[in-house]
Amino acid sequence: MGASVIIAAAGSASRMQGIDKLLCEINGKEVILYSVEAFAKARCTDKIVIVTSAEKLETVKNLVSSIFECDIEVCVGADERQKSVLNGLALCDEKSGCIMIHDAARPMITSEKIDFLYEKIIDENLKAAALGMPVKDTIKVTDESGKIIETPKRETLYITQTPQGFEASLYKKAFEKAIAEGKSYTDDCQLVEALGESVYMVKGDYKNIKITTPEDIITAQNFLKEN
Repeated sequence: MGASVIIAAAGSASRMQGIDKLLCEINGKEVILYSVEAFAKARCTDKIVIVTSAEKLETVKNLVSSIFECDIEVCVGADERQKSVLNGLALCDEKSGCIMIHDAARPMITSEKIDFLYEKIIDENLKAAALGMPVKDTIKVTDESGKIIETPKRETLYITQTPQGFEASLYKKAFEKAIAEGKSYTDDCQLVEALGESVYMVKGDYKNIKITTPEDIITAQNFLKEN
């Protein structure tokens, strides 16, 4: 009873100034391959489902065709993240006891962190958890004019990362509720939170950045060189 993994790779990358962040190369390897290979090497992985755009479908299939460590399937996503993940969920291994969702734009994830998250969810029975790290800066909440209206306590704030993982039956139940109510969430933890269930933050890594802007490629390149 391992984990089925959905790798979200269907986003539009609107802040990348025309750069395809998932297919661009860092140190001679496409960004998307770093995540796929990390999950393929993780002990807990049963199956990987990559959800991508129709335009990149064949390209991604060709890229991952030589990875034999586990079962990998590629499918087309949708115009919203939640709908894309649902497409991936339909292809997950029915025998998996855990579902993990990961952003393909986080190439710094490691197989060790993946197995660590799985152990927290299944072996330690947290049932729902995400990798994350405490924020380093003071955060301000403002109104529409930019006026500061609140300063949350920094020690309660975390940077949420992926993968996020869930006991399979719990995650499917949360998805069913969201669909029935017509709700759409940008974060998978919110699906389970909406059930009233507890979701835990467990220690990630500050290096586990998400490539969102062109500057992030340089940061990721430097981190990967260190590794």
